[in-house]
Amino acid sequence: MTRDEALRHWQQTAVTEKRMEQMLALHQLVMAQRDRLADEFTESFKRMCVEIRRMQDQKRKGKIKFIQYAVLRNRLLIGDHSCRICAYDGQWYGDAAECAAEYDAGWILAYLDEFERYISAKRKMYVGKILPADVASIIRKETVWYMAYMIKLARYAMKQAVRTDEFAAIDKEDELYVHVGEYKDRSELVYRHDSRVKDSRELQEMFSAGKRTEYVYEVFSGSDLSGMYFKLLNFSFADFSESMLAGNLLWGCAFIGADFRGANLEGADLNNSIVHGASFRGANLRNCKLEQIQAGLTFPTQEQLHIPPFMETSFAGANLEEASFKGADIRGADFRGAMLKNTSFADADLEGATFLAGDVKHLDLSEAQLQRILIVEA
Repeated sequence: MTRDEALRHWQQTAVTEKRMEQMLALHQLVMAQRDRLADEFTESFKRMCVEIRRMQDQKRKGKIKFIQYAVLRNRLLIGDHSCRICAYDGQWYGDAAECAAEYDAGWILAYLDEFERYISAKRKMYVGKILPADVASIIRKETVWYMAYMIKLARYAMKQAVRTDEFAAIDKEDELYVHVGEYKDRSELVYRHDSRVKDSRELQEMFSAGKRTEYVYEVFSGSDLSGMYFKLLNFSFADFSESMLAGNLLWGCAFIGADFRGANLEGADLNNSIVHGASFRGANLRNCKLEQIQAGLTFPTQEQLHIPPFMETSFAGANLEEASFKGADIRGADFRGAMLKNTSFADADLEGATFLAGDVKHLDLSEAQLQRILIVEA
């Protein structure tokens, strides 16, 4: 076996198999313990905000525009799982006034350490054809898959973290961005704060121009969007919390990870929309059309790891009376505490969807659907 053959075999067996094993383990950890992990993340964010406020009180820091959770490669090399949290003004890395705190990312980076130990042990089977440098090269590339789960957790946690008194107390630019990634390297946006008030006329002009199809991370919280028509637009990770969308046509839009908590969507038409990981917690979806929506929670294949699974779509506590999920893919969705009078799930895929035991007897589900849902006590 040549060195090239050994490398190829090692990567296609040990590396690939262990990667999938670790990703599945991380997925299960995040889904099972996300509230604890989110609380820990929120505490680190609050510590960062306290440090920002302290420096602002001392006139050593101006308004904040960027906050970044950054993994440093030199720390990874020595097994240090602490993650640097830094706050910047509009200059980002050009901000000379250092403002930082720490976040313990050991819950995820320990899996990367385990992965490295495993593939290092497996390389020895190839009798000198695979070198420690080959392992280091794999680890540099592999970090991105693990960071994807930190990003996933951060997006979930930030919904609560930005509602804390500590975040409210800091001086911010009108727009503030929170990123997670590697220091001065690949980084993803996990939250966008926008304090600018948009009146109904401005919003009408924004959508009537017809020049934009992308509204990713746009903030519409508390806005009156009544009477507006949205078709085939991308609102992924947008904030519609407490907004008014009653009776709106929102057909075929992407609402991946969007926040509709407390929004009024009574009578709205979301047919054929993509809502993976969106939160409709406490929203009014009475008489809403949600037919053929794509909201299924699944674990990706090896070829799909670049698109890590989102959290489940949540309808917990929502008013779903008279709503229709006909033909919808709502695998893994959370319906705990939802009002489900005359809600239609005809031909919907409900595998792994969670319902309260007291609600199930009132649902018109097929025998096949009943066998695939999760029933929990209050």
